[in-house]
Amino acid sequence: MPAATTTTSSAESKKLATSSNTFAFELFAKIKGAPGNFAMSPASISAALAMTFGGARAQTEEQMKTVMHLDGTHDSVMADWGNLQRGLTDPARPLKLRIANRLFGEKSYTFDASYLEKTKTAYGAPLEATDFKNAFEPARGRINGWVEEQTEKRIKDLLPVGALDNQTRLVLVNAIYFLADWADQFEKNATRDEPFNVSAAAPKKTPTMHRTGQMRLAQADGVVSPSEVKLLEKLYKTLGLDPQLVFGDLHKAPPTTSKPATPGFALDLDRIAELKRETEQVTAILREVFADEEVDKPQPEPAAPGLLGLDPDHSSFLRLLFSRASWSRQEIEDAAGDMGLMPDGALEQINEASFEQFSEALLEGDDPLEINPQIMEMVLA
Repeated sequence: MPAATTTTSSAESKKLATSSNTFAFELFAKIKGAPGNFAMSPASISAALAMTFGGARAQTEEQMKTVMHLDGTHDSVMADWGNLQRGLTDPARPLKLRIANRLFGEKSYTFDASYLEKTKTAYGAPLEATDFKNAFEPARGRINGWVEEQTEKRIKDLLPVGALDNQTRLVLVNAIYFLADWADQFEKNATRDEPFNVSAAAPKKTPTMHRTGQMRLAQADGVVSPSEVKLLEKLYKTLGLDPQLVFGDLHKAPPTTSKPATPGFALDLDRIAELKRETEQVTAILREVFADEEVDKPQPEPAAPGLLGLDPDHSSFLRLLFSRASWSRQEIEDAAGDMGLMPDGALEQINEASFEQFSEALLEGDDPLEINPQIMEMVLA
């Protein structure tokens, strides 16, 4: 039976994006401290696990639903992910994206026929009968060969030696291949070796692309008001991101510098017209985003408890402080002032709450003010 050809609606896509992004941030928080470099595809992980969710029941079903933030039945979750996958891999798109799924099951094992039919219909993922009991190494070679074929020979030896044994009963494979042109091409002859610091002591020569041209730049006055923070939090929530990330993201950006204005100016009427059109397009998008939010009129979610039991303003201030290990006195005064707080009173209230819970100060020193890392870890736990 061929895979269904329906595509996801905007509501379904938004629901999937929200659950996948939430799961991705939580997964990243768990593994970000691991040594070495790593890359992950949250959508790929969610899609593959959603396939297994279709066969989960009882406690396993509830646990997967909670961890992955899934909303819907087995059939609807699998169907939505399958539809999204077909939309992403539409040959009409100006890029090549392949998402290939397949189940490799022990040939002597009996699998639920209805589950296999659902995976085939939703994902186009048929079951391939495989002899893991007597020939798990040849089975590993077959699976690796299939992945290599699906990814234009870019992914080889996906399953290393020892990944399978004679107790293996089912292997679910999700392979992704992506190829697209740059919107603005890099010149091949402008690529040259440059030092890339894999560590402080071990720079490595790496082919690095270069391009010189006129690029669009967004400039700001360097000051973010409380009302602008609230707008950003609303946008984050609309995009399915955690609004509490706003303060950290803002303070990761380097401060802007301004140059003295040069005398004289000239108006580029064509450029002004172009900017006006772009502004109207962005306005229309934002109007649609916030109009949808007003029409839906969701019930307000109960506010999450503040850090250390603090009120929302002081909790937000503390989250900002956690974005760095130390702060100068002037930085503290500026940050507190931007949030409408008295610096000394805010610091005192935070430390009082810390003493109540941990019998130890969270904030130490005066200029610079330093964050006690052990207490911070307990607060965020």
